[in-house]
Amino acid sequence: MTSIPTHIRRAARRAGLAGLMATSSAADFAGAQSVANAVVQACGFTNSADPAGWAPTHDLAPLVLTSTGLIARITGADPKGFRRPDSGRSRKRAAAILEQVGFTLIELLVVIAIIAILAALLLPALSKAKAQAQAAQCKSNLKQQVLATVLYAGDHEDQLPFAWWYNASHDDANSNNFQTLLVPYLFRPLFNAGTATTNSDFARNVFVCPVRMQENHYRNYVNYPGFANPWKISYAMNQYVLLSYPPSVTSPKTARLTSVPKPASTFLISDVSKDLNHPAITDLGLWSDPGPNAYEVGYRHSRPYPSGWANMASMDGHVSSFTPRQTNGIIVDFKNAH
Repeated sequence: MTSIPTHIRRAARRAGLAGLMATSSAADFAGAQSVANAVVQACGFTNSADPAGWAPTHDLAPLVLTSTGLIARITGADPKGFRRPDSGRSRKRAAAILEQVGFTLIELLVVIAIIAILAALLLPALSKAKAQAQAAQCKSNLKQQVLATVLYAGDHEDQLPFAWWYNASHDDANSNNFQTLLVPYLFRPLFNAGTATTNSDFARNVFVCPVRMQENHYRNYVNYPGFANPWKISYAMNQYVLLSYPPSVTSPKTARLTSVPKPASTFLISDVSKDLNHPAITDLGLWSDPGPNAYEVGYRHSRPYPSGWANMASMDGHVSSFTPRQTNGIIVDFKNAH
């Protein structure tokens, strides 16, 4: 008899043999035979006049094959006496394979220990990289604010924007802070203080420091305590820009930018601390009002406040970082600087 084409043999092996191996008993050969019948049909054969045979529909050869004969020729099995492989041997072989590919408890514990060691090595590096990225974002915010300050001075006869001034009858956060004066040069025509951090321009765009958002709302209060400012404020300006300060803060008139004698060394805007949470800074050192170890400046980068660094924009436009021990060369009261 003509040999069975290769593609039929492969198809029968995939489906016919799978059907044979899936039979529930050695005698259940009829189910496997029906699978083989379907395979033969899929390969281009149609049922001939002989119910037990199949005739090819393509020009392979005038070949007539019985489904049982097809199975027998491919598997080498006797269709009448077909038996499944020895189940005992199969189980033993499967168990041997599992023993070869499985993990012992000790191996699993070793893998877990290695993963833990790698995580311990990588996490500090990832945390440091995240802190550096946040500090860089903060510096970028300050750079844009100082550029907006220069633009503001250019539009207002060289006068600097005020940080904040005392205006009891009209003390509105939508108008009385340097952010309200700079916002038209940054991202919107009018400043919207909102009612909370979540809906305030104090916590949007270049006015939000990512590290400040992770701190307490105010001093030791994680959330807004119901008094003081209802928003988290990230940045504050030098209060000495007011001509009347010190001692008075009752006038919004400010000094001229070109009157600053040493702009490269003069403080303009910086991170503000959670202890102050206000848009005006008067001192870079310790602040006794809230208690010991408190500052107006937000020394919060790289290390928790107040052991970290603060970012600062100077009057000449450059941005730098400093710690509480590096403030001696920074001028705050520039009106009395020599």
